[in-house]
Amino acid sequence: KVFYFYSHQKKRHEQLIQHAADEMFPICTDDSETHQAVQFLERIETITGIQLPQRTPYLPVCEKQKIKIRQALEKYNINEKTVLVGIHPTYSGYKGRLNAKWQHKHRMWPCKHFADLSQMLLQHAQSENIDLRIITDLLPSEARAGDKIKKLEPDLIVLNETPDFFRYLALLDRMDCLITGNTGPMHFATAVNTPVIALFSKFDPKICGPYASENNRLVLRAEETSQPEFGIAAISPQQVFNHCKSFIKIAANVNA
Repeated sequence: KVFYFYSHQKKRHEQLIQHAADEMFPICTDDSETHQAVQFLERIETITGIQLPQRTPYLPVCEKQKIKIRQALEKYNINEKTVLVGIHPTYSGYKGRLNAKWQHKHRMWPCKHFADLSQMLLQHAQSENIDLRIITDLLPSEARAGDKIKKLEPDLIVLNETPDFFRYLALLDRMDCLITGNTGPMHFATAVNTPVIALFSKFDPKICGPYASENNRLVLRAEETSQPEFGIAAISPQQVFNHCKSFIKIAANVNA
């Protein structure tokens, strides 16, 4: 187990670190411009003396799971030529957090924004004669957010499959693009080499953003809009749509 904390939190977590020393591997990450993934790797290499060969995120997706998700998608008339855009409207532990109001403001793009974006993408695809579908796959605790978006945009596909992490990886692998806030699926998607459009507010993407090549990631920040005080909601559906079109065009050409 790895327990990481920022340098300014060391005093607060000192007792926990001492009591759990035999069960956890503590890593103190500095507040710098170096991505946390790099910081963690460098500290592990320093402590163990082992040079890690894999410097980019990677999660394998087995063929069995690819077949499983392919069959699940066939129910929605999605085939290998379909451009599949994924959306993830929630963030890790979005229910029950002590600072939920702050987290929502800076990590949860409004459901209305997702619905408006979905409408723009579907209309664009129709005008360009592109077979495009938009999909989300959420845990039961997150289902309410998906239902809200679907109520506003009925053509959104909400998978109601039994939660299965490996099947979920296969779905991310099948997606041609994932649009999400700062949360775990963003990192899972980069680890299966799926392009990501990440929406950020307050958090610094240089430290915790998608750790992928420039061709496979695009980060939009509330701080770069005219109204950053609105948090992540300051990023408009039109902004995301403008950037998403290039990913769709590439995917449509590859899938043809």
